[in-house]
Amino acid sequence: MRIESVHIYGFGKWQNKQFYLNNSSLLEITGENEAGKSTLRQFILYMLFGLPSKKLEKYLPKQGAQIGGRMVISALSSKEVTVERVQGKNKGKAIIYLENGKREEEAWLLQHIRGIDRAQYEAIYSFDSADLRQIHQLNNDSLNDVLLAVGMTGSDRIYYAEKKLEKDRSDLFKPFGKKPAINQVLAELSMLKKKLSVAKEEEATYNDRLTKIRALEEEIVQLEKSIEEKQAHQLQLEKILSYYAQIEEYYLTIQQLDRLTGLTDFPAHGLERYKRLKEELLPYKSENLMLQRNIEEIKHKLDTLSDTVFSEEDIGLLKQAMELSDAIKQWKKQKNEHEQKIKNIEVEVHTKLQSLQITLSVEELEALTLPFYLEELWTDLSKQKDQLELENQYIRNELQALDKIIKELKEKKQSCQSSLVDAAIISKYQQEVEKSKINREQQSQIKQMTNRQAGKTSYLLSMILLIVGLIIAIGLVFWKNELLWGTLLVIVTALPFIYFQLNRRIFNKWMLQMNPTETFLTDEDITKREEIISEQDKVQQLLDKVERDLKANQVEKLKLEERASSIQSRYQQLQEKITDQIEAYPFLENIVLTYWPKLYQQLMLLQERIIERYKEQEKNSSCRDQLKQLESKQAEALNPLNIDATEIEEKLTAEEMKRKEYLQLRNHYQQLVDEQNHCIDRQQPYLEEISLLFQAANTKDEHEFIEKGERTHEKREIEKKASQLFDSLTVWMDVTEINKIKAGEYDDEVLLKKQLTKISKEIDDVKEKWKQKSQQLSDQRAALEMLEDREEVSLLKHQIALKKEKLEKLAGEWAIDQIALERLLQAKNRYYEIYVPKVFQHASNYFSRLTLGRYQQLVLLEESNWIQVEDREGFFYTVDELSQGTKDQLYIAIRLALSNVMAKDLSLPFLIDDGFVHFDQYRKESILEILQELSEDHQILYFTTEVSSGSMIKIN
Repeated sequence: MRIESVHIYGFGKWQNKQFYLNNSSLLEITGENEAGKSTLRQFILYMLFGLPSKKLEKYLPKQGAQIGGRMVISALSSKEVTVERVQGKNKGKAIIYLENGKREEEAWLLQHIRGIDRAQYEAIYSFDSADLRQIHQLNNDSLNDVLLAVGMTGSDRIYYAEKKLEKDRSDLFKPFGKKPAINQVLAELSMLKKKLSVAKEEEATYNDRLTKIRALEEEIVQLEKSIEEKQAHQLQLEKILSYYAQIEEYYLTIQQLDRLTGLTDFPAHGLERYKRLKEELLPYKSENLMLQRNIEEIKHKLDTLSDTVFSEEDIGLLKQAMELSDAIKQWKKQKNEHEQKIKNIEVEVHTKLQSLQITLSVEELEALTLPFYLEELWTDLSKQKDQLELENQYIRNELQALDKIIKELKEKKQSCQSSLVDAAIISKYQQEVEKSKINREQQSQIKQMTNRQAGKTSYLLSMILLIVGLIIAIGLVFWKNELLWGTLLVIVTALPFIYFQLNRRIFNKWMLQMNPTETFLTDEDITKREEIISEQDKVQQLLDKVERDLKANQVEKLKLEERASSIQSRYQQLQEKITDQIEAYPFLENIVLTYWPKLYQQLMLLQERIIERYKEQEKNSSCRDQLKQLESKQAEALNPLNIDATEIEEKLTAEEMKRKEYLQLRNHYQQLVDEQNHCIDRQQPYLEEISLLFQAANTKDEHEFIEKGERTHEKREIEKKASQLFDSLTVWMDVTEINKIKAGEYDDEVLLKKQLTKISKEIDDVKEKWKQKSQQLSDQRAALEMLEDREEVSLLKHQIALKKEKLEKLAGEWAIDQIALERLLQAKNRYYEIYVPKVFQHASNYFSRLTLGRYQQLVLLEESNWIQVEDREGFFYTVDELSQGTKDQLYIAIRLALSNVMAKDLSLPFLIDDGFVHFDQYRKESILEILQELSEDHQILYFTTEVSSGSMIKIN
């Protein structure tokens, strides 16, 4: 099955939106977050399986569009089908339109997808990132069971269902437990039964009173039924009395109908039809009379005109003369037009020469010769002059700009030179800074050596004192001479002092050699000198740049001066050419060179107008000759008629009017005759239809027909009234009773009132008896309540009944859970034997590719149903030893493997919504390759925020 296109009428954020999904079997639908990808996925699921009204509320369009749409699907049957589902239409169920126009219900769709529901579809053919988040929340043992359940059915629901059934069963009953609900109810029931046995022995009269109460309750029920029946009879009598006038009117109407018999052969709507025919026939009769009067009047006019009309020969001569007159007028008009054109041309040429303000007459213009190349020559001269002036102006502007730049550069150079410090001072500053830095390094080294020397001195002093102490101690032991000890003590005491003095002199001498007496610069002096050196470097760089720019601009100025000299030479040559043209055409002397080409065009136009004048003069001469010939022919045609040439048009018009009037009258006469005949023909159908009405009514004339029609109309009105009364009676009365009324079998009004009084008295008597029995029942119940208040038999029985009812209910729940668990385990084992090996075989391949070959295969231990994975080195890992990302890849591999196995039986579109959002680039490429392989059997719609190079639809 493939989804070819989707048309959303309204669903969530989508309104009147179409998507075409037939680009590829693997189609990526990309877009940013909140772009509507998940809404599109939910719409596809809604079109296939629908949604409850509560869940559908969250997808109501904000702008009021109707929820629903269409989806074109292929591969369900031999041709494409269209699935439409609209909220509120067809009770929210899908409508399937086949290609031949046939319409099917939702059952057809379910049959063709093998009865799979939404939960099964989402378990096998759809998953998203939420499924992975749910996996993250499981402990290790549960995760193993969930992955095994996914491999079997495509969903983790079988795992959660099994755990829930086991928990519910344990919460209900345990063989040796005390907390489960059934165990508690059994203990309570045993205790209540013991209490009831004791209470029954104390109460002996309880059952007798209970029997009496039941008998009274039955009597009261019978009395209540009797009251209801009598009240119903009372209500029926009251209705009959309230509608008695209507009943009597219906009976009289039926009797009146029976008297009007023998009128069945009158045609339906006969009177109305007869009246309509008479009304439609009346205009035709009026029209016939009017046509007859018009025919007689026109015939009289025709007889009068036939004596005064000209003959055909005379009319021919008049027309010939009229044609010649028209020709004469036309030639005179042409002659006047030619003369006017000649005059206009002469005025135009003269006026144009004056407006041009040149010293040139009309005769000189006629004799003037203007070669064809002259316009191009004048145009070229004008362009050369304009070009030279533009170049000259450009060079002047450039020279001015260069002069300004050179001046500014010279000023800048002077400023830089004034800012420079003597090179000797800068060199001195550099040497001082370098010496100061070297001296600072030496001071640091001396300080370090001083510290090391002080440490050595302290160490030597300690050693000397230690040795002296040892010598004194030895001396005290072996020598007793005081003088010797005194001398020794003085020597030992003086030795450290002598050592320190010698060491100090040597170190000071070395320091003088390492640190000659020189004046050192402070940090502030060093900083100031370095800033001066840096500033002078910048000024020197700027000065070098200014000198380069100054030299370049001076070179550019020399080039421009050379161009200016060349332009001046070309301008002198151009002036010589202009002077030659003025000598050849003196009228150009006062004309600006720019306007010479336009003047050439004007002069050429004036010469063309002079040529046109010559042509018009020739045409005018030809018109005069033609006029003489036409006037001679016209005189010959008018002589036999004794008519002047000025009267031709008036006389011909008058004769044509007469002939036209005569012909019109004759045509009108014939037309009126035809209309009269047609009018008579149109009356015939109406007359025939009236005759047929008389025959159908079996009448001879109009009077008899109308009388019979009125009686028939009266009968129909009475039938209509009887029908209305019958309808009103059927509202509260059976048809059998109405038929009795029709036959006159109904009670008199007085008798009905007597029956109503009797039934009312009977109702009062029964109610009184009901009150007595109710009082007796109340007394018995009060006595029984007192007995129950004194004893606990009833309460204990009630409690025991409740406990038994509760026990039966809990036992039923436990039995349901037990059977469901057994059936679930049977289905699980059967499915495991058939499909799990195939699923895990494909899953091993996908898992190896998703982990880039790190893990080779999946292994399912038969004795414990525990999933293990084997890596490329042959080590086995359980699911809990894998990283979270590897667990996600294992879950997806099992889901895809199950879909691959199921594709052989049922191939449905696969919907993935950001299922690989945590994959890196390499694993993303691997999963896309796997999806490409799966797309050979499935259509795969991958909703994602990331864009790859595959076929995709981008949602904005």
